[in-house]
Amino acid sequence: MVVTYAPTAHKLLQGVFAVYKPSGVAISSLLREVQGRLVQDINTLEQRPQKQMILFKPASETHLTKGSLLDCDTSEPSNDKLHHMVPTFVPDWFDHPLVQGPRYNNDSFHISAGHTLDVHACGLQVLGLQEQGEEILQKMKKLNLPRRYQVKGQFGLASLTFGGESRIVGKSTWDHITEEKITRVLTVLQGKHRNACMEASGLDLSSQQAYRLASKGFLRPYAPTDSVLIDMKLTLLKLPEFILDITCIRESCIFIRKIIHQIGLELRSNAICTQLQRQQDAVFTIHDELTLLGKNVNVNNVIDSINHTNNILRKSVLKRKRYFAKTSVKMLQQNKSDILFPEPSKNSTSETVNKAFDHLASS
Repeated sequence: MVVTYAPTAHKLLQGVFAVYKPSGVAISSLLREVQGRLVQDINTLEQRPQKQMILFKPASETHLTKGSLLDCDTSEPSNDKLHHMVPTFVPDWFDHPLVQGPRYNNDSFHISAGHTLDVHACGLQVLGLQEQGEEILQKMKKLNLPRRYQVKGQFGLASLTFGGESRIVGKSTWDHITEEKITRVLTVLQGKHRNACMEASGLDLSSQQAYRLASKGFLRPYAPTDSVLIDMKLTLLKLPEFILDITCIRESCIFIRKIIHQIGLELRSNAICTQLQRQQDAVFTIHDELTLLGKNVNVNNVIDSINHTNNILRKSVLKRKRYFAKTSVKMLQQNKSDILFPEPSKNSTSETVNKAFDHLASS
């Protein structure tokens, strides 16, 4: 559907959509760029007509005009016509675009960002338009849905910020590292995070209720600020370089870079993160055709992306309830744990969410 009328397009621009954030661009710059492109494009569409105002004119001046509200009676004397005032519609020149400027400006669009990437990271960034988009982002934040990253690293180097953009402060050997050793370290780190997550869940791990909850899904920590490492896989090893797929909850970019640094230390070496790319955030994927590049951001593309995303979120994600909220422990004690684990929608048409994400976000 192509929208050509600007007021209609402005009403439809409410919701969430995904864009690709390149490396070296701050979130504030990305928001300004998207906002500027939307303002520029919507001002090229068909605008609303100029407002009219009522002006009282003598009947002698308006009896032949088409805009008069009252028809002048030609049978009256000419002297009465001069004193008879008739309301007439005339253009309101104060509302003209040359006087007021463009119909839409930066204040016409309120854009908020979801889980943000730092300046040196790249990949998928979820944005919300207007109040409705901001509300959806808040709901997604409370659900603590997982995000997947592709991390490129290099062994043998250590830096101040655990990344390749800062000064190198140390070097070490890496020829003793093998794929087996890396897999073993990844398994140990993943197990430590899972155990710490279960201990921080606020449940008695020896209870039957904890077993039931653990069998239904991933036990998330009770504290809202804890980062959780769910899964790590080695996808490519070409020493000294390597690529990992990491799935996290409540993470930050510096947290992932610290994980890479820790992997290097466990392997009796050092490691830095050379590239950090987010590939999936809940139902959004980087390979989806509706994930927009900066040059492809316009009114109709954003409307299509919002409509597609809203349908998926209403059917699946936003209907789910998070667990381990403030009242979750009391509900567990009352044997009402089933309320905290509603079944996912059977009519969900989302094909962008893989089985792992469906299992982890089944709450």
